[in-house]
Amino acid sequence: LFNRRENYKINTVPADVCFITSGVDVQRDRLELEVVGWCSDKRSYSIDYRVLEGDTAGLSVWDDLAAVVDERFTRADGMELPIKLMAVDSGYNTSHVHGFCRRFDASRVIPIKGQDNLGMPFAPPKTVDITKAGKRVGKLRQYNIGVSFLKSELYAHLRLERDENGTPPPNYCHF
Repeated sequence: LFNRRENYKINTVPADVCFITSGVDVQRDRLELEVVGWCSDKRSYSIDYRVLEGDTAGLSVWDDLAAVVDERFTRADGMELPIKLMAVDSGYNTSHVHGFCRRFDASRVIPIKGQDNLGMPFAPPKTVDITKAGKRVGKLRQYNIGVSFLKSELYAHLRLERDENGTPPPNYCHF
């Protein structure tokens, strides 16, 4: 992987990128996020990687992340692209993740939870706002992600190589 890395400027979006997503990992003292550009043939570009320092049980670092949700990235042809969807891992500081996600429409920011034993990439979302009596009281839905399944897929994509003309195949990861 080290030998396959590319030399392009961080925060630049190639002209063939159709939309942008972001994934956020939550730790005790920081949020780590990657901004990814996606092409029509499922090729991806790592656009940016950031560490937002701060206690994730507080508010400040979440306000910093909220500013990222509204960022726009300029594609090589001049078109500005927003982050289409941000997924935030709720495996740590779950209530703070849920609180952050409630600040945005579910079409923009969603909580996710990785599961090793899920035999598919994604399971239908489940409502997380439930009372002790089992009544659903809110609209926030969490998406369970098949971590083992998706890691296998990612590793296969990372093994892909360019053809003899230097053209990357579908699913190729640029970083």
